[in-house]
Amino acid sequence: MKAKKSKIYVITIFLFVSITLFAENLNTNSERKSEFVSILNKLEEQRSVLDYDMFDKYRKEICSEHIEEIKEEAQNNNSIAQYYLGWCYFEGVGLTENKYEAFRWYKKAAENGNEQAQFNLAGFYYQGLGVKQDNSEAVSWFRKAAEQGNAMAQTVMGNCYEFGIGVYSNYQEAFKWYKKAAEQGEANAQSNLGVLYEKGLGVMKNEWKAVEWYRKSADQGIAMAQYNLGYCYTRGIGVEKNYNEAVIWYQKAANQGHEGALHDLKIVKKTISNRMTNIYGLSGD
Repeated sequence: MKAKKSKIYVITIFLFVSITLFAENLNTNSERKSEFVSILNKLEEQRSVLDYDMFDKYRKEICSEHIEEIKEEAQNNNSIAQYYLGWCYFEGVGLTENKYEAFRWYKKAAENGNEQAQFNLAGFYYQGLGVKQDNSEAVSWFRKAAEQGNAMAQTVMGNCYEFGIGVYSNYQEAFKWYKKAAEQGEANAQSNLGVLYEKGLGVMKNEWKAVEWYRKSADQGIAMAQYNLGYCYTRGIGVEKNYNEAVIWYQKAANQGHEGALHDLKIVKKTISNRMTNIYGLSGD
């Protein structure tokens, strides 16, 4: 963990210095334009490494202070600038919020192969933002982003195949996409992958692997995975039955408002209390 924090600190200093120097020396020649685009690319490369609030801070700073440069580069068909311009319109940073313009620029960037723009564009089609709602078109763009390795898009593809959204339901395909995302550390995919392993959907049933993926997801704070892990300890699914461990995981999920965990937590605590009373003549209250 210490090494990771040091890496983030170094990246943060680099980005801060790069952005600051650019702001101080900005001019209109092609060399400076290239440097600006390079900064945008470097920031996107660190999306998964930087703390989200830190990433968002730099993104907003760039968009609010250099919107004209972003617009110019977007007009020059630069995909990263087109993506950022779409984001600026969507969030209303440096520009008046406009979902239709956001859609237009995300689409240009997506068609130029920008992975994040493809993911965002898919979301626009799915929600009907700035365009008519279209699940099939949404899946088409989620797939393009997923095929480029976007873990969130891979998770969504798993959802689409699991629940038949924009495609026919197919558990084998759902498993394939969840696994790709889960192996990249995407917490929701890890939780969903655990469900498929536990139930034997799209893959041979394997309760041990289900618990393994639930734990990875639960450790990242996903309430459903914490609940499922607690349930496994309650029932002895993939692990030895252990009510004390069940209480720990149910409590974590309950602390996030998971209603099933709140309900089952009371039952398990009552069971533990009754056992203590029967064995030792003590109350667990």
